Amino acid sequence: MELQIGSTYTKKMSELLPSDRSRFGSKSVNLAILARAGYCVPDGFCISTDAFKDHILKDSGDFRNISSSPTIIQQYRDIILEKPFRPKFEKELHEALQFIGGSTSDFLAVRSSAVEEDLSSGSFAGVYSTILDVNGKKEILDAIRSCWISYFSESALHYRIRKAVEDLNGMSIFIQRMIQPRVSGVLFTCWRQNNRLDHSRIDLVFGQARNLVDGRVAGKSILVNRKNLSVCSDNQRVQLGDRRLAKKMVSLGIEIELLMGSPQDIEWCLDHNGKLWILQTRPITEFLNKIKITDERNNNGWERANHEPFSTLGCQLAAKRYLNWVRATNHFYILNFKPRVKVKNNFVFHTVPWKNKTSVIGAWMLTLDLYRWFSRRHILKRYRCSILPRYDEQLSDIRSRDISSITNSDLLSCFSQTISIYLDSQYTSFPIARVASLSAHMLEFFLRLVIPEDEKSINAHNFLTGLDNIAIKRDMLLEEIAEDIVNELGDDKGKIQSFEQLMIILPQTENGKILSARLENFQERFGYIWADRYPRDPGWELSKEKLVLSLEEFDNLEKRETLQKRTEELRSRRSKAVIEFEEQLCRGMLSGIKRRIWRRLLKDVETFFPYKEQRNDHLYSVIMAVRSLGREISKRSIAEEIIERPSDIFFLTTEEIIGKGNVDNSPYWWKHLIESRKARYAQSLKFFQFGKSVVDRDFSNSLNQGEKELFGDGCSPGFETGTARVIKGMAELDRIRDGEILLCTSFRPAMSPILSRIGGLIVERGSIISHGAILSREYGVPAVFNIKNLTKLVADGDEVSVDGNTGIIKINSYETLDDPS
Repeated sequence: MELQIGSTYTKKMSELLPSDRSRFGSKSVNLAILARAGYCVPDGFCISTDAFKDHILKDSGDFRNISSSPTIIQQYRDIILEKPFRPKFEKELHEALQFIGGSTSDFLAVRSSAVEEDLSSGSFAGVYSTILDVNGKKEILDAIRSCWISYFSESALHYRIRKAVEDLNGMSIFIQRMIQPRVSGVLFTCWRQNNRLDHSRIDLVFGQARNLVDGRVAGKSILVNRKNLSVCSDNQRVQLGDRRLAKKMVSLGIEIELLMGSPQDIEWCLDHNGKLWILQTRPITEFLNKIKITDERNNNGWERANHEPFSTLGCQLAAKRYLNWVRATNHFYILNFKPRVKVKNNFVFHTVPWKNKTSVIGAWMLTLDLYRWFSRRHILKRYRCSILPRYDEQLSDIRSRDISSITNSDLLSCFSQTISIYLDSQYTSFPIARVASLSAHMLEFFLRLVIPEDEKSINAHNFLTGLDNIAIKRDMLLEEIAEDIVNELGDDKGKIQSFEQLMIILPQTENGKILSARLENFQERFGYIWADRYPRDPGWELSKEKLVLSLEEFDNLEKRETLQKRTEELRSRRSKAVIEFEEQLCRGMLSGIKRRIWRRLLKDVETFFPYKEQRNDHLYSVIMAVRSLGREISKRSIAEEIIERPSDIFFLTTEEIIGKGNVDNSPYWWKHLIESRKARYAQSLKFFQFGKSVVDRDFSNSLNQGEKELFGDGCSPGFETGTARVIKGMAELDRIRDGEILLCTSFRPAMSPILSRIGGLIVERGSIISHGAILSREYGVPAVFNIKNLTKLVADGDEVSVDGNTGIIKINSYETLDDPS
């Protein structure tokens, strides 16, 4: 029987979210997070605190304000024991039991999951009841009563007093299928050894772990070094098999620790088939303030280059791209920074060698910036007349070929050449990109000198709006195509539910055939805007839902401004701002000199600044060519039975793709290699999708936040208030609703179509010259950049006010224990 999501008292474990902690407790939610991340957790369901409160309270009173006197507490115990369960509750419980086991005769575990339990502020370990090996309806109901009564036990009352827990928020129950273990135990991912916290401790015992937890048996204790997984114990009872199990558990525990964001106390078991199950995980409160769980970004200067997992080829290209970035920086500044890069679990990590530069190096780099600035015309001429034409000629030659008919040798040669263009252009285009940034910085510096501090109406972004921008031209072209498609479909537009339907219905007329060809040409050139991930990874897949969503944006254009009209208004506004500022310059001293400098800087911005987006568009066009050639190679490899799916080719390196025909390996070997890499990618993707919501916001720290103010850099003028929508990557763009405030760690140019729908943009990293800042100004969207830990401080549903002029963000958080949203 299907357990209904909308049930009053019960909910599947698989459907629990972090926001459900206030009704189902952290114990249940923590296990749900692990299950979603791919760990083996016994299936089950939860009974909410509503059932507990409804059973005890006559009316829907405020449970938190009940008296804690012994007399009142005893009354609640009596009510739990004597009062019959509500028929509605028993009916839902019966349906839920059918879902989990199919029969009430199956053995189950009935566990407490109080709201205050298993939080970073207190574990309540052993305070509340857990009943194992329960079967039959009567035993299950008795076990529920036992868990509820334990909420009012003497030990629970004393623990709450010691931890200064004033509010009583109720008891949830977690019922899950029992696992009959061969071995079970407890893992502390962080353990003090010789006054150091670099070990994990695992205690294991044959049979149920309750014998170990209750102190009935001593079990075996093993210490494992967290860094190299070496077993430190010389205990003779620790057999080879136990050592292997301990290493496996500690490795798994460290993964869970990173996922949950703090050292963990993990209860686990190994069944008779050798399958490892996680039964419980909670923070080790002793070490929360003594050890900091970090990812590679905070480890010796390492930063994560890609914020979502990449394919094998994508990781290789990102790593080589970084090496060329450092190489270009060294050449530009005549320095010798040492690059450091590594690939781990489908993420690329690197250092920024000049991040902690000395004052001498900083002064030298500033001097070279000024020198390059004075030679900017030469840099522009070299890029426009030599570098760019050479790449365009090479790409045109490759694109002019019918790749489906050329030989395998020529196809691999084109693929190798395109990869070389992509990587080499990272190096050769660095000077023009740096000069483009310097043009904005010089303008900003000039404005800071001539504008009084109390004058806030004039900012650099007033004059960086309305410039020539290839990304805006791309979006305007899409708007034009979409508008023509909507007009062509007429009444049939309501029938379109997918991209496949669109491409079936549209070509039924002559004009529709032309439009479908235009759409396909646009997709071939700019299809990366509908990628399911950051499109610098050539292994991205086309998200057809995003494509249809983009077309739906233009379903009723008369209800909103077109991008063409909005761009014209922004350019008109910029022209007016330029005239007004020049009039202001004429009023002060040295007005003639200041006006000449101003016009020169403004001309430089108009000339150089657009090359930031032009360079980025060029790199995207090259990666599109890499993807197209890779897809053709995959088709031929499938025919040769070397790989099975078109996307498999991107789980090989460049060298493996080019040389696979010259290597004496069987198709089975290639398939096994690809499948192992795909499995690692899938695991990394699960961590990315489900880990961030846990690590970023601790529930106990998000209660009753009230209004907050954050300060960043105002990068696009305007003011807007709306509902926050926090996303982790391009795959989540379809979650955004019209008028919401978009929050993210970084904003990619490929995400620009969403700017037509949002009310404001707040980004964790970036500045006034970032791609996202440039595009938000062109779209007229208020934007603030450079707010550290932004996505840790704001959650979906918070009310956010964005002031793009001052850079001030105001947050109203409504997440409380009473309103779980």
